[in-house]
Amino acid sequence: DATTERVLGVLRGFPTQPQLLQNHRFWFELMAMFSPMLFTFLVGSATTERWEHPSGQTWGSRVVIEKCRFLEAAECKGLCISLCKQPTERFFNDELGLPVSMVPDFSDGSCTMTWGEAPRADALDDQDLSCYDHCSVKGKAVGSVAVKSHLQHPVGPAAAAPPLVGPLCPTTGIDDSSAAAGMRMAGFPEPEGPGLLHDSS
Repeated sequence: DATTERVLGVLRGFPTQPQLLQNHRFWFELMAMFSPMLFTFLVGSATTERWEHPSGQTWGSRVVIEKCRFLEAAECKGLCISLCKQPTERFFNDELGLPVSMVPDFSDGSCTMTWGEAPRADALDDQDLSCYDHCSVKGKAVGSVAVKSHLQHPVGPAAAAPPLVGPLCPTTGIDDSSAAAGMRMAGFPEPEGPGLLHDSS
């Protein structure tokens, strides 16, 4: 959706050439080691864990965010998906060719970021995607637009997985100011031009 594309535009502004990071276990574990230090200001405390890679090896490239500061401040699942999960996965997987997955847990505010693991289209299947009772943009389209975009444009080899079924955030009304506020919390520049959340469908 347009919100994710706007954030991707910001990420594309970072220099990527020469590309020092490579699709290799060493680099993924290095990224996992530095992630808790580099992103504490945005997501809060995080730890590095080991996980079993499909190769059968145990990799130390998983970062577990204990309680995401951005999600807690935004109080919106849609903003989490469209401003963080989707653009991060698409930038590293599609733009840089570096697999990384982000799986938020909306029940406790934690998130699991795994370097070296391609995103799964079914990663949110067991999540309740309806609005929080105290959602800051409840009754507006940001949540449903983000979730719908996640289903229509999944990242990684599981792109053909069946869509989610279940209650989503309401679809009536669009409030660009909510997305803009979320981007400010994430440290992105003040948005300009047309609305962030224009849904062309």
